Order: sequence, then C-alpha cells, then structure tokens
Amino acid sequence: MPLGIAFSLSSIIEALFFLQNSKSIKAWNWYLYYTLSIAIIITISYPYTHENYTTSILGLISLCQGFLLLSLATDLRNHDSVHWAIPARSSGLAILFSIILIAHSVFDLIPTSFIIGGVFIMIALSYILLVSEFKKLNKHYKSIKILSRELK
Repeated sequence: MPLGIAFSLSSIIEALFFLQNSKSIKAWNWYLYYTLSIAIIITISYPYTHENYTTSILGLISLCQGFLLLSLATDLRNHDSVHWAIPARSSGLAILFSIILIAHSVFDLIPTSFIIGGVFIMIALSYILLVSEFKKLNKHYKSIKILSRELK
C-alpha cells in the first residue's frame, strides 16, 4: 500500500515541521499530537488492509489530513492573514471528497478514481496555498521585526 507509506511520510515530515516551529506558536503542539496520531493510525491499520477496506481507510486518513489543513487555515485567520479562506475552501472540499470516499457504497454513481483524484488534488492544493500564505505571513513578521529594531 504505497499510499499509506506516502501518508506516513507526510505525517512524519509535518511532525518535524511542527516541532521546529513549536516555540514560535504555542498551540502547534496539538497539531504535532494530531499528526503523530495519523501516523500511528496508518501504521496500525497497514496489516489489516484488505482490498475491501482500502478505500475506507484512505478516506479516513485523508479526512484527518483535511481537518488538519482546515485547522491550519483557521490558525492563519487568528494571525490576521487576509487570504486565510482560500486554503480553507480547498481543505473543506478535501473533507467533502473524503466523506464521499468513506461512504462510497452510498455514492456508487461516482467512480472511485474520480473521488480519490479529487481528494489528492484538494489536499495538494491546500498544502500549496497554505505554504504560500505562511511565506507571506513570515515576510510580514520579519518586516515588523526589522522595523521594531530600527525604532530602538
């Protein structure tokens, strides 16, 4: 299951990112715990994945990723970012696609490959948009830090 390995690696990389930035933002410790729990769920569920349950487990993991991305977008709002809603929309769509993937037996009219593609596209788009917003926010804080040094 290469998708599980990819999600595990992304969870570990996210955990390292949150560890690196945990001193600057105190509430990021909870993101670290959440990311580690996603990695643990993937590791524990790997031996139990059968062909019938693979889409449901993939939906559950992507649902967790979508909620993590949505909470990061709302965290941007708390730090006065102007465009926080743009990554929030794409992560909301990732959550919607994940729910459809979990309940695929109800939504049997939509092909599974289309739903999985939508999930991956929305998660990747959310990551890209969040990174660009974090870069803008980081530039803003650096300019404030430089201006405060010049005033002293």
